[in-house]
Amino acid sequence: MLVAGIIYVKVDGWLIPARGAFTYLCSGVKRNLEMGADTSAYVTETPQVGYIKGSISDYGSVDTESIRNAYRVTVTLELGNGKVVSATNAVQCDPMEGNSETGEMPVEFRSGQVEIV
Repeated sequence: MLVAGIIYVKVDGWLIPARGAFTYLCSGVKRNLEMGADTSAYVTETPQVGYIKGSISDYGSVDTESIRNAYRVTVTLELGNGKVVSATNAVQCDPMEGNSETGEMPVEFRSGQVEIV
């Protein structure tokens, strides 16, 4: 079974050149176990924003300004194992600092709706 391999990243249907490893976190709730003053334990939940992040290659033809300003876009990450991670109404949150030697630029799309579809 293929666990790693080729990945594809699309922003509103436009394929962008992924580079190296991408990571993702599905949105949901974060649970913490707390201890009360009377030594009873209880669980607290806080909403967790999800993300899809990694690096892209800037070949010169990539519209980096549109990616940098991406707001309320749908981002899909197609993994080598067949899974697809989708971020709906995502916002690009990384300042996208470019590297002139490698042409690499980091991207981070955050959303309250990141899930495996």
